[in-house]
Amino acid sequence: MSEQVIQREKTPKKSLGERIFDGVVYGGIASVGAFVATIPFMYWIRHKGGQALYTKMDQSLIRAGLPPYAADAVMKITVSSLPGNLAIIPVRLAESHKQEIVTTMNKALGSTESSVSMAPMQEVHTGHLIAGRLTAWAGISAAMAAISKAMGGDRGFEVFENAFAKKVVGQWMGKPLYDHLGRETKWLKSGRIAAIDIFATVAGGCILYGVSHLPFGTDKKPEQRASLDPAVPASVVTQPQMQGRTIGYDKAELAKLQDRMMVG
Repeated sequence: MSEQVIQREKTPKKSLGERIFDGVVYGGIASVGAFVATIPFMYWIRHKGGQALYTKMDQSLIRAGLPPYAADAVMKITVSSLPGNLAIIPVRLAESHKQEIVTTMNKALGSTESSVSMAPMQEVHTGHLIAGRLTAWAGISAAMAAISKAMGGDRGFEVFENAFAKKVVGQWMGKPLYDHLGRETKWLKSGRIAAIDIFATVAGGCILYGVSHLPFGTDKKPEQRASLDPAVPASVVTQPQMQGRTIGYDKAELAKLQDRMMVG
């Protein structure tokens, strides 16, 4: 496998096919898809068939020594993160065939731009994704617990949940929050869950942005490393020649790719 070292002044422009691919995989499956799936999933866990198990686990955490507000935060973040964790599977499958998918789309769209501007997803270290998910889970749970305590104790975060649900679901969407007997409707309950989901997504994005830049983030195979010679600028990267196709490995693009994989 021959190698050539090139100077890359800026991230190469993505082809039309790659932009569509990223929009569908990350904007659709990993972001919007995971967010939408979280609401009915968490509703079932907290208010339907999974309610007894949810309550039992919450009480177990309290008996184990966690303050009620901390147990509440851990349970909410754990349940809300499950759809996002599962979304990694289709994203990784799509990334493993990204070169072929993007090339096919570019041909179908008549695009003459180069097919893929970054390394395939399988080159991102699995340990990085796991560490990132665990760090996000712990960080978001701790943040929610701190906010909950500051806003009123055992269930303080529900102040934000209720305010969000009443504003968005009640006022903006015009949905009923209580029935004629004064009981909470599914709209109010779903609005609270959406508040948790949005908080977790925003907080997780902030945490994972920092985690993605830690040194254990990628497999540092010789043909993928930037030159370690201090005389060579950081933007000089190694490009392997693979079956007549040149695929560039850009560190900035890899960091962005890792951010998108772990949020959600």
